[in-house]
Amino acid sequence: QVRARRATMVAVKRAAVCAEGREGEGAPATKVLKVASNDPTLGAKAKDADAASSAKEEGLPTEPTSAMVVRTVIRENHGDVIRKVAFNRTLPPRGEKAEGKESFCGFGESAGNVFATVGGNQAAVYDGRNFGNYVGLVVHYTHDEEGVELTTCCWADARGFTKHPKGDLHLCLGASSGDVLVLSVAEAAITHLLKGHAAPVTQLATSPARPGYLLSLSTKGGEVKLWDMYQERCLATFEVGSAVQSIAWSPDGAWFVAGTATGGLQKWPVE
Repeated sequence: QVRARRATMVAVKRAAVCAEGREGEGAPATKVLKVASNDPTLGAKAKDADAASSAKEEGLPTEPTSAMVVRTVIRENHGDVIRKVAFNRTLPPRGEKAEGKESFCGFGESAGNVFATVGGNQAAVYDGRNFGNYVGLVVHYTHDEEGVELTTCCWADARGFTKHPKGDLHLCLGASSGDVLVLSVAEAAITHLLKGHAAPVTQLATSPARPGYLLSLSTKGGEVKLWDMYQERCLATFEVGSAVQSIAWSPDGAWFVAGTATGGLQKWPVE
């Protein structure tokens, strides 16, 4: 098949050269080259080429991604599957002020340009705006507990819960040991440890209406726990069952939704 395609390409090139020669001699120009071939993809390629040519003449993108530009390629160093990528959404949008509350040093009133990844036993925090055309590594954390991996993450609103004069960002990390860790970006260290799950933590969730509180899901354990993060205290345990695969906390903090492996939804009040 490869030889046949090469032979076809050579035939097309020769025919094109001959056509150009005849045009130079005053012969009628050849508009269409018909080449016999067993390759069914050539016809489709010709149609795509015609469509691309027409689009180019009309000033339209010739490919679905032609208007997109790769800004930065991040070469992760987790050495394992990236389990979670999460942008920070805990600070007010740019331009809005939070009276009496801190803004994180270097990121202004909005830290929505900060995102985190977890994979293997590592977590990384990046800044996607303040390094020009590059993505800057802000914090790289390695969990040194043998045999334990980081499974998920979410951001928590640290305003009002930090002693740093210029503010802080807190990243909550779930672990395969069942623990939940709180990583301080300003300190680049774990500042709080929540112990209670007997099985891996599979998802974490916060609500803007409930700063300082956290929901953690352990699918294998069939439970969701409500935490007072900064007191390192479990306030409630919801026996949701092992079918629950995901959770989302409502913006008003009054309830959370759990999605099951069978396609069902559960609504749980948080009081």
